[in-house]
Amino acid sequence: MKIKRVIAIGAMALAASGVASTVAASTASADGVTYDGVGCYVQWFNTYGKNACGAASEGHPGGNIALYLQCDTQTDYQGPYTYIGANAKVDPIDDFECTFAATGGHNMWNR
Repeated sequence: MKIKRVIAIGAMALAASGVASTVAASTASADGVTYDGVGCYVQWFNTYGKNACGAASEGHPGGNIALYLQCDTQTDYQGPYTYIGANAKVDPIDDFECTFAATGGHNMWNR
């Protein structure tokens, strides 16, 4: 019984401090999104990043697109160019998992 009481008190203290809700929120929401101005975007979470042209991308010109994802304490990822047609809806086009953290990114176009 004593162990259960200590665990319960520790859990209440952690919840009261806001740490538990901060951890839950950081894993449930995107860390960032970079839009490229033509309806496509790069989105990154904790260690994962992807690029996509989604439902709001009608009007993008198409062409060769590559993901550039910034990774913390390792070499940034530059993916291969992938051809997508004009107005194509593709999600993901490319993705990558950084070892420690994804910190930003952008699309590279080669038309």
